Amino acid sequence: MATAAEGGHGRHPEPLSTPAELIAMRLRCRSFEVAATSLGTAALVASGLTVATVPASADPEIGPSVKVNNTGYAPGLPKEASAVHSSTSPVPWSLQDASGQSIADGQTTVFGNDTASGDHVHTIDFTHVDDPGTGYTLVVDGVESYPFDISGDPYLQLRYDALAFYYHQRSGIPIEEQYVGSEYARPAGHVNEPPNTGDNDVPCRPADQCDYTLDVRGGWYDAGDHGKYVVNSGISTWQLLNTYERTLHVDDADSTALGDGELSIPESGNGVPDILDEARWNIEFMLSMQVPDGNDLAGMAHHKIHDENWTSVPTLPHEDAENRYLAPPSTAATLNLAAVAATCARLWSDIDSGFSDTCLTVAEDAYAAAQANPNIIAPSDDDQGGGAYSDSDLSDEFYWAAAELFATTGESQYQTDLQSHELYYGESFSTRGADWANTGLLGDITLALVPGTLPSGDAESLRNEFASFGDSLLDLIDGQGYPAPYQEEGSGGQEYDWGSNNLVLNNAVVLALAFDFTGDTRYRDGVFATMDYILGRNPLNQSYVTGYGEQATENPHHRFWANQADSSLPGPPPGVLAGGPNTGLQDSLAEQELAGCSPQKCYLDHIESWSTNEVTINWNSVLSWVAVWAGEHVSGDEDPDPDPPSQPGTPEPSDVTASSAALGWEPGDDTATAYDVYRDLGSSGDELLGTTSTTSLTLTGLEPETEYTVYVVARNSAGESDPSASATFTTLPDNGDPGDDECQVTYETAWDNGQGEFGADVTITNLGDPIDGWSLVFDFPNDQSIDHGWSAQWSQTGSEVTVASESWNGQLDTDQSISVGFNGTYGTTNDDPTEFTLNGASCSIE
Repeated sequence: MATAAEGGHGRHPEPLSTPAELIAMRLRCRSFEVAATSLGTAALVASGLTVATVPASADPEIGPSVKVNNTGYAPGLPKEASAVHSSTSPVPWSLQDASGQSIADGQTTVFGNDTASGDHVHTIDFTHVDDPGTGYTLVVDGVESYPFDISGDPYLQLRYDALAFYYHQRSGIPIEEQYVGSEYARPAGHVNEPPNTGDNDVPCRPADQCDYTLDVRGGWYDAGDHGKYVVNSGISTWQLLNTYERTLHVDDADSTALGDGELSIPESGNGVPDILDEARWNIEFMLSMQVPDGNDLAGMAHHKIHDENWTSVPTLPHEDAENRYLAPPSTAATLNLAAVAATCARLWSDIDSGFSDTCLTVAEDAYAAAQANPNIIAPSDDDQGGGAYSDSDLSDEFYWAAAELFATTGESQYQTDLQSHELYYGESFSTRGADWANTGLLGDITLALVPGTLPSGDAESLRNEFASFGDSLLDLIDGQGYPAPYQEEGSGGQEYDWGSNNLVLNNAVVLALAFDFTGDTRYRDGVFATMDYILGRNPLNQSYVTGYGEQATENPHHRFWANQADSSLPGPPPGVLAGGPNTGLQDSLAEQELAGCSPQKCYLDHIESWSTNEVTINWNSVLSWVAVWAGEHVSGDEDPDPDPPSQPGTPEPSDVTASSAALGWEPGDDTATAYDVYRDLGSSGDELLGTTSTTSLTLTGLEPETEYTVYVVARNSAGESDPSASATFTTLPDNGDPGDDECQVTYETAWDNGQGEFGADVTITNLGDPIDGWSLVFDFPNDQSIDHGWSAQWSQTGSEVTVASESWNGQLDTDQSISVGFNGTYGTTNDDPTEFTLNGASCSIE
């Protein structure tokens, strides 16, 4: 996978203005043999490449104006649809069964103009219909949708189809009929049988000579070509490993669904979970790409291995006659190797100790080599015969690798690198989503999931960050006519990047983990809404997963699933994710057919549209992750919420201070998954003060000597309860109780790089009566600024810093201490603060 001019997803090329530059851009792209058709046959022949003749007509298929998940909705979960309609008032809808009989009806809700699609949208909610069945259709103002099912079965099957992608993509092994059927069986590719030159003795490129060759057989072909890339292997392999590791540490997760014998692969029956067997096929390839001891850059990883020239579409792997070469090592590839190998060492420690030890040695050597060579960047124009995968910002890879090594070894050197890093922790969340070039989130997932990696307070705080960012993603979904938790702004407005479906699903992973960490069904419902978008509830009615839905992707850009180019070859197997809408329009067919498209409509289901319809290992890895998670929640283990929860009890204030108060209340019933605490402001409306999944909440940041009237609302996926009765309390004055209490603060600079960046640890000791809910205030004496704090809620106004307790550390008994900390910046000097107050009381300084 490679973006135009840069050879990799996640980094935008510089604007190109002249026809010559545009031609050069296309010729540098991953699949330029297709793009070159726009230059004419002579240019193509001069390049030494060929391409099958494919009909060029490729207008996007919009389908009916009623947009549904045309694969199916799961019983017990929300069921919503979108409809394009010009009316500014609600219009009638009806849900019909397979016989055409109406079984539910109502009025649409007018959403209005939707920026990402350019549509004027209405929404329809038929969640209350739960009868399993096939052939349902939704009719809105006389227009009928594509048919769909109400069933959890598609999600249960998608787990296995999405993971089966990887056996199909294996290099160096025959793809056998008994595992894939006769249609997809093929000989092994790149095993030194003519015309292959093979992968068992691959040299460095002539321009980048080295004194060794490497045996790099195995691994997965990266996308629709024959290249194998350590960088993109990193996130792809790790996501398969994490799909399994999550099931080890999340209550009620189903590890048996990924166990031995569940996938159709040669290793089934060896006593090892099949998903780990599949991941190992590519891990061993990645290990083989490390520079051997005794050579320059020993411990580093070669960036990639691929053909000298691009092969044409179609070309089966065993028919590839191009020479194969190793690209030079890069720091990015080395850190990807370190992160994956460290994860490997952790997961195989009880399965194969020898392999685990090998992985750990490779990981530690790779990390040390990357630290010694931190700026070896793969060239952005190195995309002849394979994608460039150039990435000039490696801070996220360093963070990810440190997180994996610390989680595996617990060694202080990795902890220091991790906790002093600018991305520690929760700083990698982005509405754009994670991808191969933005991997900081992967480190945070490990830190939040693996027990004992972080101190319990920091781990809980990090999990809360997932929930907080999950709220932002839910806001994105709610603010769109079609439910995609994704937003990226460019110079021309909203953009959809290359592989947008992968970015959308990586944000669905955050929502899924937010549900795992909190049990709040809003996040669960957000994941399934995202899958609705992927499976057809989008402006094109397009299911972007092959074999799933009434209008599923059929013609991905691929060299051996190439039926559109050669009728003797198969189309794609089921469960393969297409890249999806891409406002860049980097291929000539998309540029020709989609000029002026709205962001979510920039897609063609055509083999030549490689910038919108490519398939890749890292896109299917996140599809696999989400599909496995979704399969757990349609299997009958969760009872749907039949009704909104009943009214909770009146909140009872306690431990009121000048700036905080603790509230507790009785639950109305046991169906509530979350409670929202509001302040009644009379004619000015209501203010949300906080949300919790328990029946208590400590309010902080309150104004002194102020009356607060509060009430509680319970909710679940079916809706909200009636508000509780209100309670009123008044905060104390600044010099009120516990202002007479005593406290002590220790402020220590933990690190300072001498270049305006530093970190500090703050220890607060309560020397007075017990406190329930605390707020520490101090002023910076110079121009210091906090970038990121942990174990508390940090805020800064001018020079004044307020540090408020979290829900889990608000209680401080007499003589009890709590440690918090932050990373920050300063201008010229970095003097320590000289005055601290705790809940309004002055503290002594240790």
